[in-house]
Amino acid sequence: MKPTRWLLLVGVAAVLALRYLHGHPLPDQARKTMLLRLKADYSAPVLDARGKESVQTTAARLEGAQNVRIESVAVRGLLYPKYVQAEISVDGKPPPDGRRVRYFELDIVGNATALPGGSRYYLRLW
Repeated sequence: MKPTRWLLLVGVAAVLALRYLHGHPLPDQARKTMLLRLKADYSAPVLDARGKESVQTTAARLEGAQNVRIESVAVRGLLYPKYVQAEISVDGKPPPDGRRVRYFELDIVGNATALPGGSRYYLRLW
């Protein structure tokens, strides 16, 4: 076999190996931080409107806004920072802001910071 074919074969094998390395576990601390951030994001509009509604209505809406669930997670990055794509639901339905997919950046201790867009996630190859 010619050397170029070997290089092509090694390149294809490397790309396939990186695809299998794509899924990394999400640390528990990062999951907790992400959930706290999402609960705060979805509770803020409810608390802002509390003077316009009855206490019972506000309490019911606040309880629903606190029922945030991470449906699926994809983590990219072998070293830190790692980037996370999370699909979420609020009270069993799509989020009120319509953004079902949210992006986060993980630091070395497992804290998650929200990212405004997913560009860093998609630029990270593995």
